[in-house]
Amino acid sequence: MIGVLLVSHGKMAEGVLDAAGMFVPDMPQAEAVSLSPSDSPEEFAARLREALGRVDTGDGAVILADLKGGTPCNQAALLTGERVRLLAGMNLALVMEVLLGREGAAGAKELAESAMEMGKDAMADISALLGK
Repeated sequence: MIGVLLVSHGKMAEGVLDAAGMFVPDMPQAEAVSLSPSDSPEEFAARLREALGRVDTGDGAVILADLKGGTPCNQAALLTGERVRLLAGMNLALVMEVLLGREGAAGAKELAESAMEMGKDAMADISALLGK
């Protein structure tokens, strides 16, 4: 199974993983790693590598980061390759798509590509749709 790792500033990653659990109660090989203000980039990177080692048991992993260009994303980028993919702009719909789609996915690259499409489609200006 493809592993899933959420990374963020503050506790966003933990909160999104908790919220996803309301819809996807069984989430093996899924973890959150949060950057706190007292963490150095090196400390965060070490925790990130450890967590990736736990969630990637041989089938690869998808890492979802909160913000493109931030420390969590930049440190995760150093761990990417063919089997480990990184997506920035994490939201609940994107996380759920990755969690639900990983069993049938051929690999992390394919899962990341399909999740990106769904994540983009999940965003909408509801006020505009309602004509307000």
